[in-house]
Amino acid sequence: MAFWNRKKEDSKDQSAPPKSAPPGTPPPITTEDQLSSGVLRTHRDALFEAIAWVSQSNDTHSMLERIVDSSIEVTRAERGFLILPDAEGNLVVRIARGRGKKPLVGEAKYSTGIVKRVLADNQPLNLTVANDDHALEIGASVLDLGLRAAMCVPLVTGGGDSGSQAERGVLYVDSKANTRRFHAEDLQTFVALSGQLRVALEKQRLHEDRLAKERLLQQQELMAEIQRDLMPSIPRDVAGWDIFGWFRPAEGTTGDFYDFIPLKRGRMAVLLGDASGHGVGPSLIATAAQASLRATLKLTDDLPQAFTLLNEDIGPRMDDGRFCTMFAGILHNDGEVWMLNAGHPPAVLWRAADGSLESFGNNGLALGMLDEFEFSDSSRATMAEGDVLVVLSDGILEAESAEKNGQLFGAEGVRALLQKHAGSGASAKALTEALISEVLRFSGGAQADDMTVVIVRKVATDRVTKA
Repeated sequence: MAFWNRKKEDSKDQSAPPKSAPPGTPPPITTEDQLSSGVLRTHRDALFEAIAWVSQSNDTHSMLERIVDSSIEVTRAERGFLILPDAEGNLVVRIARGRGKKPLVGEAKYSTGIVKRVLADNQPLNLTVANDDHALEIGASVLDLGLRAAMCVPLVTGGGDSGSQAERGVLYVDSKANTRRFHAEDLQTFVALSGQLRVALEKQRLHEDRLAKERLLQQQELMAEIQRDLMPSIPRDVAGWDIFGWFRPAEGTTGDFYDFIPLKRGRMAVLLGDASGHGVGPSLIATAAQASLRATLKLTDDLPQAFTLLNEDIGPRMDDGRFCTMFAGILHNDGEVWMLNAGHPPAVLWRAADGSLESFGNNGLALGMLDEFEFSDSSRATMAEGDVLVVLSDGILEAESAEKNGQLFGAEGVRALLQKHAGSGASAKALTEALISEVLRFSGGAQADDMTVVIVRKVATDRVTKA
């Protein structure tokens, strides 16, 4: 009788939990649950195929679908999901598939509780649900969906050395079949497939980054071309004045600009501005400031009033921390020069009569620093024949020595060059070329910031500069 009873007990369902086990205890795994060698080959083949897809395909969406389909097939699940964060960081279903490599129809519902747990623990999870009580213990969504088995693996893409922010999602499969149980080998293959999925997502991210950089480069090249077109030609017909301007951006676009604006009664306005920063943003500020002041000076030659109007115009449109320094001078036929300096490096005036030097510093704040700032101060000087006025951006003054660490070209470098070359009667163009040549020699050809210079030399009133 004892023998018969033992045989009878052996014939019972080994998957049933012991009577002493609390409700909801998942059934133990027995030797009957181990995968056959044929199934293991299927797992291996699926992984090799996924590696090949990721290596060869550039169609990311199809690649992701195939990996989810393969996850369903090798684990014999009913449904599979790829769940990733959207632009706002909210988890959304990106891929939802069913058996037979078919898309799921209708709303894609999954166990949010399982997904939250996996993301919180950052560990793969393999769950077998014994009964409804066990399902409720795991989470209400498991019970509501009638799930009996689920696997979920965390995915982390981006971040690290890529410089992008890491994104955290999951690869997920489940089944409602009462007999469905995912094995340890299933989880191993599932994790391996998720690794290939991460590779596919990273491949897509790198591709998108490359396209974004190409678009940015195209935008910068277009902006640089626009800026070059907006830079004025050098005026050659201003009686009594020899004028030259030069610029070179540190990058494709520049926050520096210069302009020459013909005014009434044969006068000429000379501008030089420098928007803080590098790249497209400062170049847009510079372009807006240049256009606005050009229009304003056509209406009034009162420099404080013109700068106040300009500041009221562009100040509110500039982001916090952005500003634009600017120098403007109005050249009169008789040699008189009206000047206003808004936070810009001082203009330097070299006197031909005795070789003395004068500086014209700030008459107010840089544009954009205080929207309601009103300019009231300006400077005036009278230039005699042979006198030279130099206006430049800080990219020249702050050029760093290639030989002496930390030494800058500075105002002393500009003054020394004027003392050396201005007395020879060199033209504005020749003086500009000598200045830039000396700066680049000093820096060893290195350029950390935009460089811009305008040089004005007073010549005989009846003389017109030749091209």
